[in-house]
Amino acid sequence: MVDESGINGTPTRERRKRPKWADVFIAALRKHGGGVDTAVQEAGIGRTTAYNYRYASDSFADEWEAAMREGRREMLGELKTTALERATRGTREPVGWYKGTPGGYVQKFSEQLTMFMLRAHFPDQYNIVPGDVTGGATVTAEQRARDIRAHVQALEDSIPGGEDG
Repeated sequence: MVDESGINGTPTRERRKRPKWADVFIAALRKHGGGVDTAVQEAGIGRTTAYNYRYASDSFADEWEAAMREGRREMLGELKTTALERATRGTREPVGWYKGTPGGYVQKFSEQLTMFMLRAHFPDQYNIVPGDVTGGATVTAEQRARDIRAHVQALEDSIPGGEDG
C-alpha cells in the first residue's frame, strides 16, 4: 500500500524539502540568460545536483523554465540594443600601430549589420524580392510556388514584344 509519503517512504516529487541553494540558482539562471553553468557556480552546487532536483520537483522545473525564458528575453533585449548601437554609431578600432601602441582610431560601421536590421524592421522597403516577407507566418511550398509564378508572370508582362506581342 502507498501512503502519502510515497512508495516505501520515499518522498514524492512535491513533498521534498526545497534546498537552500534553489533560490540562488533560479536568480542566477535568470540573471545570466539561462546559463546553467554560471548558475550552478553561483549556487555552489554541481550540474547533476541541479538537474536531479529539477526532475524531482515539478514546481522547481517550472521555475527553471520561467527563469530561462525571462533570462533569454532580457539577454535578447541587450543584444538588440548592442546591435542597434553598433549599426548606428559603429565601433572604435585602433589603427597605425607602432611598437604595440595604436597611432589613432577610426570609427567602423558594419554595413551588413545595418542592412540586416533594416530588413528586419522595414521588410517592405529593404527585402531583395518584394513580397518575400511572410511576417512570421509559415509559407507552404504551394504558396511560395504561386508567388514565384506571379513574379515571373509580372516580369514577362513587362517585356515589350513578349509571346503575345
